[in-house]
Amino acid sequence: MCIRDRYKGDPLIREELNPIAKVSQEFLASIESSSFRKLPKEPYKVLDAPGLRNDFYLNIVDWSSTDILAVALSHALYVLKENLTQVELILEIPPGNEITALSFSPNGSHLFLGYTSGAVQVVDTEASKVVASYTGHSSVVTCGSWLNDSLFSTGADDKLILDRDVRTPTPFVKFHEGHKQKVCNLKWSLDGRFLASGGCDNKALVWDLHHVSPLLTLSGHTAAVKGLAWNPLSGNLLATGGGTDDRSIKIWDCVDNKCLKSTDTGSQVCCMEFSKRGHELITTHGYMNNAISLWNPYSLAKLGAIAGNSGRVLHLAISPDGETVATGAEDETLKFWKMFPSGKKGKECVSSLILSCMELR
Repeated sequence: MCIRDRYKGDPLIREELNPIAKVSQEFLASIESSSFRKLPKEPYKVLDAPGLRNDFYLNIVDWSSTDILAVALSHALYVLKENLTQVELILEIPPGNEITALSFSPNGSHLFLGYTSGAVQVVDTEASKVVASYTGHSSVVTCGSWLNDSLFSTGADDKLILDRDVRTPTPFVKFHEGHKQKVCNLKWSLDGRFLASGGCDNKALVWDLHHVSPLLTLSGHTAAVKGLAWNPLSGNLLATGGGTDDRSIKIWDCVDNKCLKSTDTGSQVCCMEFSKRGHELITTHGYMNNAISLWNPYSLAKLGAIAGNSGRVLHLAISPDGETVATGAEDETLKFWKMFPSGKKGKECVSSLILSCMELR
């Protein structure tokens, strides 16, 4: 199994943040029609990714702060780096088990892996080897998120959230129990105060590191809450997105415990991320339109959309320079989009995964 470059046709060798001022929120929310902007019609790069799981509940693509993209394909873990000319097979998984979740630590030195068996591992990304293995979950591990470079949390079909510490062999240092059905996603806020979880019980819960019970229960969705994203300009603001029977995006103030905005997207919300500067929210969708959409994160005015994807856009990651978005879809492809260009001309982009125009179709 390999990742193939669609354009070439050849197999590749293998700090606490301050809340944004109210006046700034009002100003940004007022910019609606004038902010509708042109988005790329085509990805600048497409890679075949045979074995990329067509499963709404999994989280198997991530992009590290050191500019390495990790993707789980069937029974194998690959990383892509060096202008996509270097694809490394890191792990092969025995039949009967698969990688169902992965996430890089903030400094990129470690990669968490979750499995269908309920097992959890941590990979040293420089040495490309497993350095820790954990138990604790009794079923499929669907998600994970790092608080810092030592502590991370995992969620699973067993409805539990477990906090882990790579500095100790203890299976977990704390557990959180509150969801009535499987945990779909986890996201620690950038300031480390809050952990958000989304579940198949149609709820998002907000936790901290010190309590086993949730601080907040965010109700209002009518389907599984898979989409989760913290606004990098304010540790208080959380975006959530619901599944096929809900289709909405909601913005929550997790200090005042209220929903600030909500909009019906018309489609299943699979993933969401804020742009690195926090001025835009990107979402990917499944049934019915399979689109990639861009939103004003305060007014939820739609700023643009990329339609025409051949299937659900299930996976999303943003390059560390904030310019490029990687998406994974049920057609078993990875696509790279120039969503947030810097506007600088004549300079090489920071990300090493930006390819030259010679490689376009």
